[in-house]
Amino acid sequence: MAFSAALHVPTQIALAVVFAHVLHRYGLFRGAVCGARAYHAVATTLPSWTP
Repeated sequence: MAFSAALHVPTQIALAVVFAHVLHRYGLFRGAVCGARAYHAVATTLPSWTP
């Protein structure tokens, strides 16, 4: 459970920050796409430990 939260929280923060910024400047569709890309980038960058 702790591993799941350790990976999930930073990715959700990245998604929220990028989505809000891009949404404000470019609109909903671009905000959703860029937020999903930020989520994926952070999720693949963080180390994944096998319990």
